[in-house]
Formats: sequence, structure tokens, C-alpha cells
Amino acid sequence: MVSKDLPPRAEDAPAAIAPPIELHGVIDGFRLPACINGWVIKREGDRFATDLRVEVRRGQTVLVAAATNGPREDVTGDSTTPAAFVIDCNGIATGAELLDGSLRVVVVDGQGDTSTLEFYAPTRDAAQREIETAALQTADAPSADAVLEALARNSSLPAAAANAIAHARRLLAGASLQPRTAARAQSPSGPHIAFIGAGSTVFAKSLLGDILSEPELAASRICLYDIDAERLRVSEIVAGRIGQALDSPARIEATMDLGHALDGADYAINMIQVGGYHPCTVTDFDIPKRFGLRQTIADTLGVGGIMRGLRTIPVLLDMAREMERRCPDVLHLNYVNPMAMNCWALRRASPIQTIGLCHSVQGTAAELARDIGVPVEAIDYTVAGINHMAFYLKITCNGEDLYPRIRQVVAEGRVPAHDRVRYDMLGRLGYFVTESSEHFAEYVPWYIKRDRPALLDRFNIPLDEYPRRCEAQIAEWNGLSHSLLDPSRALAVTRSHEYGARIIHARQTGQPTVIYGNVPNAGLIDNLPEGSCVEVPCLVDANGVQPVHVGPLPLQLAALMQTNINVQALTVEAALTGRREHVYHAAMLDPHTAAELSLDEITGLVDEMLEAHRDWLPAALFD
Repeated sequence: MVSKDLPPRAEDAPAAIAPPIELHGVIDGFRLPACINGWVIKREGDRFATDLRVEVRRGQTVLVAAATNGPREDVTGDSTTPAAFVIDCNGIATGAELLDGSLRVVVVDGQGDTSTLEFYAPTRDAAQREIETAALQTADAPSADAVLEALARNSSLPAAAANAIAHARRLLAGASLQPRTAARAQSPSGPHIAFIGAGSTVFAKSLLGDILSEPELAASRICLYDIDAERLRVSEIVAGRIGQALDSPARIEATMDLGHALDGADYAINMIQVGGYHPCTVTDFDIPKRFGLRQTIADTLGVGGIMRGLRTIPVLLDMAREMERRCPDVLHLNYVNPMAMNCWALRRASPIQTIGLCHSVQGTAAELARDIGVPVEAIDYTVAGINHMAFYLKITCNGEDLYPRIRQVVAEGRVPAHDRVRYDMLGRLGYFVTESSEHFAEYVPWYIKRDRPALLDRFNIPLDEYPRRCEAQIAEWNGLSHSLLDPSRALAVTRSHEYGARIIHARQTGQPTVIYGNVPNAGLIDNLPEGSCVEVPCLVDANGVQPVHVGPLPLQLAALMQTNINVQALTVEAALTGRREHVYHAAMLDPHTAAELSLDEITGLVDEMLEAHRDWLPAALFD
């Protein structure tokens, strides 16, 4: 979160999402927030030597003190690399490691609660009460010194923890505490939510049903925007029927004026597709096919994903500029693919807060639950990576590691026919990937070979799957729209597993939730490039979207992701700078394209696709 009164460093764009920290201190020109026991620490100054933060992970609360400027002083008093250690709620040291320039204290919540940003004292009794007393008995802005002194009085602290508190007291001397952010103020009419691309009627119906099912959001102002008048008309009627079914007082309107839709918006949900099925998606498949390059979905990577990114990013940036003018504090919820490319470009080019949302994490969890016969509600997991290539680092049920059960699916010959690629990768990488087999098959060089039809049969890979789905949806649309509009038919409104409504509800009410979002890698995954777009757990409450630090990924996973990040980075650079050579570079480095075509073929393919998409692409690519 960048302070409005402190300009960011010249070499950095403003962070699109608040970093996973809650401490107010001036660090390299950024103002960052942190919370201790319901108060936030604040210290003004030109330089601030430490950030102290609270991260919430599944089942634990993490206090981090990291030296970011000035001398780095070891907690033991030495000028060496600080020690990192873990203490549980009983004050017992449970682990230790060395971290470059940082001091990390992990305090495990014994109840496994992830619904709070409160800092738990190393003991739940005396020290916690002393902190609360120190905060309550001090002035409205109690000092950090008083709180840390109260914590230090706890004689049961292990030596490492006592050293950490002493270190923090030195670094935070003179800092003050301010009340923690409360729930967002709500107007009687509720938040203003703009649906961009609302002509995607079925998806908009799901999100709108989720939103209006929340009592605190039932009176929202819903503004539907699309460039297709007929699809917009259908969506407006369906939205009205949803409101009636839920007895919601929501104010629903439709417009083909983007500015009107965004005026004063609190949230903008984006679900556009630039170029549609005809002509752009057809082009994305037909031209590569002539070169012998086959695809399945072509919306994330590969030459199809590159072209989709090049034609989508400029439109999203135009929308972001409109948001900057009309609703600069809006939270932009992006569902548009290619997710990582789009979010990366938006983060670089606009200060608008954007989080990319997908359903592959929670969707795959439900699929795995069915495969192993465990209720999805009982499953806990930690996932991290990049969109469409994130992995379940941990997946458990009541403390039981579920990976042995998942591997048993393979051993017993029960792998679903549609999911052979992912189970094959599980055996080779050791972890299960979030995106479907038909998607994943075109992100890597191993499964789609034009001269290996037996490979396609073995792994049941559906070539041209996305065009087939589009054709089916177009054929079904007339019947579906009549059904949705028929007042004699009851309109079923059921909750979906999408994250959009949960994010809005958490920000409006302050009731925290944990979702998976696509955000800038601001130190979240240690062995992926800084600034790239990563998919990680995020805590959402009245303080906004707060991504969680994951640490390093298993080396083989990070290496595989890097092959996709290379393509994303070059495509984003081409879109933002107009440098055509980077389009060639992106295609050359795409794993599937490079495995099938020669460099000359890749150059010819890119030239033909750019020309075919000329009307949809930045003019600078043709200068």
C-alpha cells in the first residue's frame, strides 16, 4: 500500500496490492502497515530501519521484523545475519534458521484460526493481558515501547524470543500506536459494484447471486456494463430476477457508458474477452494449425495466449485509466485471461489496486476430494505458484497428509480419463498442479506432438477444446437466454465457489477471509522473479487484500514456472513498449511452440498472427 502523501521510488511502480504487512513506517519511500493486538505501529521519518509485520497463514500468525535500511543488527547484539526462529503459543522455541537481513518470529495459533490479523503473544495469559493493559492504559496513541516492554516482562519467554523483543524495542523506540483499521464505512445503499463485460451473462449471474446473497451486500448498487446491447439487456433482466428471488433491495442498472459504470465505484469486476470467439479466438487456433502447431485452450500461454495478451492489455489499461479518473480507490477484481500477463501489465502501468481471480485452486481441491473420497470442506491446503501453474504444497484432512491417498488413485488405476496429464506430473514432480490437464498440456513441451498421435491418445488430450466449447455455448445461447428470461420458470440462485463476493464482503464488514489471488511478487515467493505475477494465499479484511509470504518453492516447481514466466514477461514488455521483437522472443521461448517449430517457422507464424490481429493490437507493434 503506497501512502498518498509519500511518492514511490522512481524506479518502482506503486504496489497494486498492499504487501503482506501491516506496519506503518516509512521504508524506502513506501508506507507499510502492521498490527499488534489491535493497534498499528506508526513511526514518521525519512528512513526507517525495520518493518515489523503480521502475516496470517493457514493455522498460524507470523510476526516479522526485518531490517530494510541502515545497519543490520543481530538480535544477539552482533553485526551478523540475524537469526530467525519459531515460537509457539506456549513460548517454546520450535525451530531456527538464518535469514538474510530479517528476523522472523512465527507464533502458531493453537486453534488453527486464520480469521484474524491480531498478534498473539508468545503466551496466551499474562503477557497477552499485559499488552492489552498497556494499550488500554496509555493515551489514544500508546507507544510501541510500552507494548513491547509489557511483552518483555513475561519471564517465560525463551532466550531467543527475549532477544527478539529487545531488538524490536531498539528499532521501534519512539514509535506510536494507532487504532487498527475498522470495517469500511457503508452507505445505506451499500457499495457500488461495476460489472465490466456483464454480457457474460452466466458468469455474471453466478457472481451477482453470490454478492446479493450476503445480507451486508444486499443493498449494493450494481452497474452492469457491456458493449453488446442485446447481451447487456439479457443480463440486466437476469440481474433483476436474481434480486427478486433473494428479496434484495439492490439498485440494478445497465449502461454502455464505461465512465458511468465506474463513477464512484468501490469495486470493479472485470470479465471481458477482447476480440471474442469470432474473429480472434478462431484466428488464434487456425493460423498456428497451418504451421503444424496444435493447441487445446490457448488463453494463457503459447502463441494463442501471447496474442490474447497483446490485444487485451491495451483495453485493460484504458479501463484502468478511466478508473484512475472516476474511482481511484476502486478494487479491481480481474477474471480476464491471460491472467498473469494482464495483472503484471496493470501493476506496472497503473496505480489501480488489482487482484487477479481464478477458480482453479478451489475447483481442483473439489476434484481431488472426489477422487479420494474426502469431503472438500474437511480439506486444508497451501497452494502457491503462478496462475494455472500453482501446486498444492500441502494438502491435509484433520492433520493427515492426503498425498498418499492421491497417489493411491494412480496405484489403483482410478485416474479420471480427463486428468491423466496432471496425475502423470504428480508422479514426476511430486506435487499436484491446480489447472486442468487440457490446460497444462500446452504449457509444457512433452504432451502435444504433431508426429506423436499415440501420445495424445495415451493422455486423452483434447486438441481444439476451447473452440469446441465456444461453439457449444453459442449454439446453446438462444435456449439458455430464453430460459433465464422466462418469468414462468423459477430462477435458481445458488452460491458458487468464486472468490469475488467473499473479497467484497470481507472488505466491507471487516470479517476476514482467506482466498487465493494473483498479485505482484513482492517477496512472496523467494525463488520466483520479483514483480512477476504469482498466485498465493491472501488474507482479506477491512485493511484490504494482504498476500501471504510463502517462501521458496521446491526447486523443480520454480524451474518449471520460470519457463512460463519468461513468456509472460516478454509479452508484457511488448504490449507496454511496442517492441515487436519481444513478441518473437516470447514465442521462441514458449515451451510448446519451441518444441514443435523451428525458429524460422516461429518467425513466420508470429508475422502472420500479428497481421491477422492488426486491428486489435497496439499500433506501435507495426511501426
